[in-house]
Amino acid sequence: MIQYLFAVDRLNGAVADIGDVLEPDVLALIGRVVEAGHANDAWVGVCGEAAGDPTVAGALVGLGVDELSMTKVAIPEVKDALRRLTRQACRDAVHEAIGKAEDAAESRRILEGRLGTSLASQSS
Repeated sequence: MIQYLFAVDRLNGAVADIGDVLEPDVLALIGRVVEAGHANDAWVGVCGEAAGDPTVAGALVGLGVDELSMTKVAIPEVKDALRRLTRQACRDAVHEAIGKAEDAAESRRILEGRLGTSLASQSS
């Protein structure tokens, strides 16, 4: 979705960083897509690299995404992270990130602080 929204080529290093999934506006847009999908009795899934990041996965759960699809290698780490969280904790964290963060880096700090999903904390 982000690739099409911002008309960027993920494989082009010059523009690959545009439209980080943790940008507050992108998170808000995903939330609106989820709301629209659910209002029309449709499930909403996210697949790809973003879903395999424990912090992003927590944000997506908080936004109401119904299904996450990722590489097999990412499943254990994401599963472990999500098992430690409640949907409400994910909701609260992502809404704080949307409301307070200025950029993706700040969103990540808020989410990791609230959810404890940094890669460093997962290895301990």
